[in-house]
Amino acid sequence: MELSRLIGAILSDHPAYADVRTLVDLCRRFALVYLRTRVKRTANPALAGFPIQDVATDCIAALFERSHTGVFTKLRLYFGKTAWQALSEEDLMVLLRRLVFSRVNQELCSLWKQGDPSLARIVRSLKSAVDKSPRLANCRIAAEPWVVLKSVNGNPDASQLMSMEFFEAHLSGALPEEMTTRAVVEKIADVFDSQEWYKKGLPLMDVAICVRNAFARAGAALAEAEESDPQTAEYHQTVLRDAVHNVQTRMEPSFVGRSRVDAPIYAAYFRAIYDALNEEYINGYGDDQSYFGRLRQQCPSIDAATFRREHKSHLEYLLRMTRENFLASLKELV
Repeated sequence: MELSRLIGAILSDHPAYADVRTLVDLCRRFALVYLRTRVKRTANPALAGFPIQDVATDCIAALFERSHTGVFTKLRLYFGKTAWQALSEEDLMVLLRRLVFSRVNQELCSLWKQGDPSLARIVRSLKSAVDKSPRLANCRIAAEPWVVLKSVNGNPDASQLMSMEFFEAHLSGALPEEMTTRAVVEKIADVFDSQEWYKKGLPLMDVAICVRNAFARAGAALAEAEESDPQTAEYHQTVLRDAVHNVQTRMEPSFVGRSRVDAPIYAAYFRAIYDALNEEYINGYGDDQSYFGRLRQQCPSIDAATFRREHKSHLEYLLRMTRENFLASLKELV
């Protein structure tokens, strides 16, 4: 299979059924590899009873959404950001695999939020605390969110991956009966730093599961400690809603009043902006969805060409203003 020819055919205006079938099968194989790795390490209650092959198909389905003209919009957007024609077959395979892994991880995170809300809250709290930690960092490895020591520069080296049981046992021995997430993050850094034979990092979801298990084993209450902390998801969402409302109200005369966009589209901008910033700063899972994808959820009739021509610059400008307002408000309130 010549992947460069296949990608070119898929991105054309009239992709052949045989080429589509070939790429779908390839992406499904990538998805299955990623899913088997994740399911082996962490059991997701939302996946119970579903064949893993069906889950893989569902995870990649969104990548093959078509516009009303029949082109694959998400694939065009993704490959359009790179000079994929100049890449080798090996680099093209890496590029495609990264897209599939990222999409599957996004779907798994959504399933976690549905199937285990308490774990989702721990993930958000950990990600926020790691962002502020002088010793740990959030990064992505093979499209998956990880927590690593800053001293390893986002690459937890090539040594063996620490088992969750080993990490949880070391973490459990270091926890008092009650502590804040910030203090837990310091204990996590201590465990990573003390290891010579294992990677100095773990996937964020694995860390969250081990933290919850460690507190449960100790009869402790991380959740209660976090509820007394003003930096909760609910607190951030209130600040974000205020920022969205402030920018929407302030800029409405410039956009709707001057007939640059109509009122329904303008309102849709800010629903998309809220969703994007909520995913980026509060949910803690990262966000691989494009601005076009966000707006398309609010206005399904908008196609990629119309978005680029009439809405892209407006949405990016308003999102940037809202992000600055949101972050400035957080700094004032902390």
